[in-house]
Order: sequence, then C-alpha cells, then structure tokens
Amino acid sequence: MFTGNMAEAKANHIELKDIDPLALVLLIEFVYTSEIQVTEENVQGADPVSLPVESVCKLICSDQLAVISEEQVLEAVLSWVNHDRSSRQEVISQLMENVHLPLMSQEYLMQRVEEEPLMKANCCCKDFLFEAMKFHLLKGEQKAIFKTPRTIPRTPRKVILVIGGDKGREVFSSVDCFDIKGDRWHQQLAVFPSKRSRCGVAVVNGMVYVVGGLDERLRTLSTVVMYDPSKDLWTSCPEMKKRREFLGVTVLNYLIYAVGDLMALRMRLSNLLSVLMFR
Repeated sequence: MFTGNMAEAKANHIELKDIDPLALVLLIEFVYTSEIQVTEENVQGADPVSLPVESVCKLICSDQLAVISEEQVLEAVLSWVNHDRSSRQEVISQLMENVHLPLMSQEYLMQRVEEEPLMKANCCCKDFLFEAMKFHLLKGEQKAIFKTPRTIPRTPRKVILVIGGDKGREVFSSVDCFDIKGDRWHQQLAVFPSKRSRCGVAVVNGMVYVVGGLDERLRTLSTVVMYDPSKDLWTSCPEMKKRREFLGVTVLNYLIYAVGDLMALRMRLSNLLSVLMFR
C-alpha cells in the first residue's frame, strides 16, 4: 500500500479503519525494530483478532518475538482462529507452521495441543505435532542434529539472573532479574526453594538449571533445581552423584556437564576433576 503504485503511497493522510490503535502501535514498532513485546497487558488491551492473516503470520514468524514461552504464541493463534472459526480454520496450518511446537513441554503437547479440535482436523497440523513429539524422543546428539525452523528457539529478550549468593556466613534464596534492554532490575521472580551459594548455572531450551553449591549450613550440595520462566516455578531434578561447590557447568548438545569442584581446586589433584553429565 505504502511502497507500491497505490494512491496511499503518495497521500499525506490515510484513514485506517477497523484496526485497534494499540495493535497498530505494536505493528509499527515491529516494522522499525523487528521486535515485538507480547505481554498480558497489551494482549488484553489490543484487539489482535482483528488483524488479517498476513499480519499475524508476519508477527509469529519473527525470531525477535518476545514471549515468555511458545505456549503463548499457540494460544494467540487459537484465539485468532476461534474469533471467526468458520472462515479462518482453513488457514490454521499456515499459522501453525510458524509456531515452535517442539519447544513446548511434552505434558502441554499431549494435554493441550493433541486434544485441540483444530489440530485434530488438519493433516498438516498433525504433522507439526508429530515433529514435536519426535523431537522430545530424541537424545543428545540426535536432538542437536534434528533441525527444522520450529526446533530453533526464538532470540530471547536478554536478561541476567542473580540466584542466591552469600555475605559472610549469610546465604540467600532471592532471585533478581536484570533486563538488559530495559536497563532495570526485576525482583518479582519466584524465590529459590532453598538458600544457596557457590552453585553452577546452565540454560537448556529456555530452562534454567541450578547445580550444586552450598546451603545455609555451609554444606556442599549435590541437588539440582530447574526454573521454568513460563510458569515462574522451581522444580527438583535428579541429584548429582557427587556433592560439588564452586563447580564449572556447561552445556553441549542439550546435555549439562558439571566439572570439578572446590575440593579439587584446593587439593590440586587431577583425579578429583571428575565430570558428571545430566540429561
């Protein structure tokens, strides 16, 4: 409209009808920055269900789409289709092609996605669901090799998490979040399940894993805890076979490796520099 030979391209004033003002603001920001921030406030305040399918596709296909979880994208797509189901259900596969189903939890895929009537009624959508389930069944290097546009995480909004820590003999359980782009601190994240310092931290598929460390009684830990940003929830994972503090943690092919610990550094014994792997 604005770059072609249509009259609007040369007009000083253009009247846009039947589009929500907030939705238009989000679209304009996306055009200029290639980023869009999806929050409960702007989803409720705007009327995204009035957007044409081309605009919805352009939004959800962007790797810069800032969402807490891919589940939010799916729910937005389903809401858009259900707003005018009779005419929009035929384009559901066009939309679902841009939803990263493999990055959702198996529980959500089985309980929500698989049971969704719109998904059941469309062959292409069934293929996307099968792809997601297959991705979850793969392990280690197989999962790293299995690449489709939907298995690649979107570029997340970059934040820094500060988890636990200590001051003298006092150990903390607080979790602070620094938004790099927003240049501000957030302190509303769920409190860590226990007080912990000197731990290792790794991120896999958007989940934050806290490994080992020291508790409030200054005891070395073998426990592992996972944080799910989409639910703001901490859950326990299988423990390491060895207690470790001041350890090194890294990720390779979706596997977490815990390397060394404080005791090994103090004693400088190479046989203590063991490596544990967490799937």
